[in-house]
Amino acid sequence: MSSYITTGFRAAWTALKAGANVSAYMAANNGHYYEETEDSKKPLKITKSDCPALIMVPGVSRIAITPATNVTYDVALPLDFDLRVENPDVDEAIDLWEMVIRDLHAAWVLNRFGLANSIGAYNVRPGGAAVRKLYDEKDKQLVYVSWQVEWTYTILFRRNIGTA
Repeated sequence: MSSYITTGFRAAWTALKAGANVSAYMAANNGHYYEETEDSKKPLKITKSDCPALIMVPGVSRIAITPATNVTYDVALPLDFDLRVENPDVDEAIDLWEMVIRDLHAAWVLNRFGLANSIGAYNVRPGGAAVRKLYDEKDKQLVYVSWQVEWTYTILFRRNIGTA
């Protein structure tokens, strides 16, 4: 049986891949989705041929647990996202990041990523994004590869102490 944490990050990932804007963009551009979890065999190496790429890694080592009331506690589950696009202009990377945030928020507002109320998901927090240009070292020259955008999207759960 899956925990509420596993159920939560899988629901968010599934909702994102089904989002109208992101799924249309990824289909039109032959995009790739990658998920890194405890079952991943080896670290991902994203190359130009993988772009556009959208990667999600549940940040389980950074889960924060804080008291909420005398009978509940909050669990913050960070989801680390990384997207890559091959384009000399940064606009495409920023536009895709905005699409991802918009589709995630729409899925949250619509039905909390399809999560049952009993799981306790009650809020989300998108984090700021870091944008950088990536290079591939080849023949001792820097060759342009892609733009990368990294950010965290946190799902908040309110749990009852009695049902920990």
